[in-house]
Amino acid sequence: MSKLHEADDPVVRKRHEGTTLNQKADILGQKTKAGNVKEEVPNTSGNSDEKISDNDNGKNQQNSENRSANARNQGSSLFYIPKRLIVTFMSGLGLLLVYAMRTNVGVMVVMILDDRAFEKVGTIDAKINIPRVNWDSRMVGFLHSIFYMGFLISQIPGAFLTTILPTHKLYGGCIFTSALLNILLPICIDNGQFSLVCCVRCVQGLAEGLLYPACYGILRHWTAPRERSRQVSAVLSCKGWHVGLEARTVCIVWYMFWLFLIYEKPSHHKYISENEFEFMEKSQGADVIDYEVE
Repeated sequence: MSKLHEADDPVVRKRHEGTTLNQKADILGQKTKAGNVKEEVPNTSGNSDEKISDNDNGKNQQNSENRSANARNQGSSLFYIPKRLIVTFMSGLGLLLVYAMRTNVGVMVVMILDDRAFEKVGTIDAKINIPRVNWDSRMVGFLHSIFYMGFLISQIPGAFLTTILPTHKLYGGCIFTSALLNILLPICIDNGQFSLVCCVRCVQGLAEGLLYPACYGILRHWTAPRERSRQVSAVLSCKGWHVGLEARTVCIVWYMFWLFLIYEKPSHHKYISENEFEFMEKSQGADVIDYEVE
């Protein structure tokens, strides 16, 4: 169970209070209906038809009001993008950038091991920026290994942290931390500090070990059961792409958008439409909400 939060935002609090009242009303209605069934003797067909007709009229009126409210909500935002799709896109983009950083490190160590790298690059700037260190293949192998050691160690603690911390902050924070550490790598390598480079890579592994537990924690709340396989596949497929870019800088920019666009749950989101929130609520039940109302 994830930790309960207080609904500080008025819009979110109002939505949660309304949903809670509806749930209580449904439970009370079910209890009342069950009590009436036990107490009442079967009525005549005329009275039964009358009650069924009244119930149908009430339901039709309520459905009509709900449709009108939904139409007003949709009319106010003609180009509304479902928030669950934004969460899926941003989560996949985060994975893509993380794996791009790993690819760039792999290319860097190949250049370190190549004695003729200065002859193969095309520009003077590239020749100047090639690391000048005396590392052998064993040292490079240990550098890769220590990253995955940290990655493995933090998996189980990461799963535990997703139960007590907001998963969207955990996911964004581990990518942001890895990007900042990746900025330190060229500085450490240029100074020839192999032990310091290993420490940076180990901490990077520890940070990125939180990635998958946090990602699954986000998708648990932002996927409907019938859409879950498609959304999870879309996110995880991004890790197979290898892109050559300045990933660490893009990761920092991504993190700024992540903080602005992503919320832990649909019930926490201030800008989600009522239609989408009701869809997620019906699909997931009570798991979609965890706010405390005093």
